[in-house]
Amino acid sequence: MSSNVPSRSKTSRNHSRGRERWSSRVEAAGLCHTDTHAAHGDWPVEPKLPLIPGHEGVGIVESVGSGVVTLEENQRVAVPWPGNACGVCEYCMSGWETLCKSQLNTGYSIDGSYAEYVKASAAYAAKVPIVSIRSRPHP
Repeated sequence: MSSNVPSRSKTSRNHSRGRERWSSRVEAAGLCHTDTHAAHGDWPVEPKLPLIPGHEGVGIVESVGSGVVTLEENQRVAVPWPGNACGVCEYCMSGWETLCKSQLNTGYSIDGSYAEYVKASAAYAAKVPIVSIRSRPHP
């Protein structure tokens, strides 16, 4: 695997969303040390290739799958490390999806947010308020 973290990828905005997924135009994507470990192949479990890292992305929802009821178009959302999990094992049932043996991780086993567009599971989206700079109180 390359020793460099890949540059931002151009994923298609017209990709298949899936019933429980949403698609977002990425506004910002953080680079975490986890992403550099993935790019360098430092872990025993190989990431999907080609690798599109990024589990710290924020963007505006452009489309939602027919089964998505928690998100709407034009909402700002964050893309977390947990991309999906089984939802039925003891870890998932106790709120520890990050320990699920079937978990899929954003930017590792599924495409991440270091791209122009990202798609993700609605179950793991975090809503981020859209705040205008003018609406903030002045110091």
